[in-house]
Amino acid sequence: MNLKQPITLTRKKTPKPFTTVPAMVNLLSPEVQQVVALRRLRHRFIVAALILVTAMAVVFFGQEGYINKANDALTAAQDKQAALAAQQKALTPIGTYYAGVEAAQTSIMQTMSKEALNADTLKRLRAAAPAAVTLNNINLTVDTTATSTGAAPAAAGFDCPTPDPFDASAAVGCITLVGTADTRATVGEFLTRLNADDRFVNAFVSSTTAGDEGISFSATVGLADTIYSKRYSDPSFLKGASK
Repeated sequence: MNLKQPITLTRKKTPKPFTTVPAMVNLLSPEVQQVVALRRLRHRFIVAALILVTAMAVVFFGQEGYINKANDALTAAQDKQAALAAQQKALTPIGTYYAGVEAAQTSIMQTMSKEALNADTLKRLRAAAPAAVTLNNINLTVDTTATSTGAAPAAAGFDCPTPDPFDASAAVGCITLVGTADTRATVGEFLTRLNADDRFVNAFVSSTTAGDEGISFSATVGLADTIYSKRYSDPSFLKGASK
């Protein structure tokens, strides 16, 4: 027998005491429980109502700021409109004056639309005559009837003889003249020069007579609308003429 064998001691485990919290027991009566639940529900409604009122107040005051800005802008616009209306009223006499000036200018332009510088026309007629041609009698007639703005143009043509009755060249006037030349060839040269000038159309010799002093002739010359000066349709000319 071995007396030196180790001895093992084991401690016996004892069960831990019970520590679980027992469930809460509601000792209130059903009537009291309903009252408590109703109070809680009312409290929630009150809190929600306060939140809603606060949100509405925030929105209202925010919108009020925008409304105030809009009202200020409207007031400024109304003030500006009133100032502009006052300026317009103050400038009305000036506008009336300028309207009268424009009406007078339009009337002058219409009245003088067919202004013909007859002296210049006769000067060019004489310049076209060769040295061997003498003009003894000149009669000039021009259509100077003014037309209203927007009116239909007058029918083309003027009562002036022409070598070609089928020629549709429009004439706004007519010159009848009587003169003498050394030869018929000189008379023909005179007609050629007249027809080369843009103021004259359909130069026509109606008769020639040979005499001791050369050739006597009668002629007619149509006048083109280029004889009109048209200077009164130039605003710069009207401005200068008014000074």
